[in-house]
Amino acid sequence: MTNLLYTLFGPLDKNACALFFYISAFFFIVLVIVFFYEMVYLLKALVSSKSNLTFRSFFHGIIMLINLYFLYFFYRLFYTMCNKSLA
Repeated sequence: MTNLLYTLFGPLDKNACALFFYISAFFFIVLVIVFFYEMVYLLKALVSSKSNLTFRSFFHGIIMLINLYFLYFFYRLFYTMCNKSLA
């Protein structure tokens, strides 16, 4: 019974930290994609005569980029803490 509990709830090894690494890499890739998408959207709106760029849509894009940056940063921080604590 004790072995089962230790297996299910015991500490994980250092390989489990890779999850944080992969999640942070995923959010970084999404951040780069969204950044380029927002820049293309902004350039199209500035060049187009029928500009449908509103402050609201621009603000939403900025907020989305900030959120993605924080997600990337926090998962990178979690990965670093996990690695350092299990070293």
